[in-house]
Amino acid sequence: MEVRPERIRKKNPGNFPSTAVVISLSLSLFVLCLFGFLAIHAFRLSQVIQNEVELQIYLSGTLTTSERDKIIKAIVLEPFVDPIDRGNAVTLITKEEAAKEFIQETGEDFSNFLGENPLKDLIRVKLKPEYADAASLLKLKQNIEKRPGIHEVTYIAGLAEQIKENLVKIGLVAASFATVLAFVAVALIHNTIKLAFFSQRFLIRSMQLIGATHAYVQWPFLKKAMINGLFAAFLAFSFSKILVLTAYEHLPDLKPLSYPPYEYILGASLLLTGILLSVLSTLFATRKYLRVSLDELY
Repeated sequence: MEVRPERIRKKNPGNFPSTAVVISLSLSLFVLCLFGFLAIHAFRLSQVIQNEVELQIYLSGTLTTSERDKIIKAIVLEPFVDPIDRGNAVTLITKEEAAKEFIQETGEDFSNFLGENPLKDLIRVKLKPEYADAASLLKLKQNIEKRPGIHEVTYIAGLAEQIKENLVKIGLVAASFATVLAFVAVALIHNTIKLAFFSQRFLIRSMQLIGATHAYVQWPFLKKAMINGLFAAFLAFSFSKILVLTAYEHLPDLKPLSYPPYEYILGASLLLTGILLSVLSTLFATRKYLRVSLDELY
């Protein structure tokens, strides 16, 4: 009976495990990218909250319509009103509109027993974010109340300071988390590439034995590292964007927090980060095996 020799498949030591490296790079960059999207949405949320800070200016009941309109025009031109959104930043609620809304909400008509409408015309002013701190709000209140025709200026006390304090706390926590996350990602990427080069150590030594310089040995690996880093960053950003778009479909309230310019910056930064980490890790790995002795290779 003839015994057929078993075929032994030999793995070519010259084949660099690009797939494993790209997957590892993609996973690490994917986590960083998700954190980047989270930071963008948190920043946009803080902007939205700051833009909701407003002054409530109550007018005197003795003003004529022309005097009231003159006060509104003056407020619209103030520096604390966003010039791009002047039409929506200043809103007038007349005392008649306020009374009608009160009656609809409570079902009681106070004019029946008071004989008149005690409410006052109200001007609601959305402030620019730089005027949302407590000191600026107090200064605006004092200055506006000195003007003729103004009865009172109110705002939600403490809201601006709470927003500022919360933003500082969130920023510190996010910065700490980002630092740890970046360190873990860099360590993971570096170790993955270092292990991948373990299979290339004899190839590097063979190139040295035929007289190849260090630069000549490193260049093909660095070129491959650029391609791997670029491809891994593209995959990480694509999957992160898909995940974010899926979240928008299930949570529509998140969609207004998106900001494409920042997302483009995040994508470009991720590409540069992927290429830089891959190239630097490859450079350190090749230098290591270019300097070791023959005994250390085994």
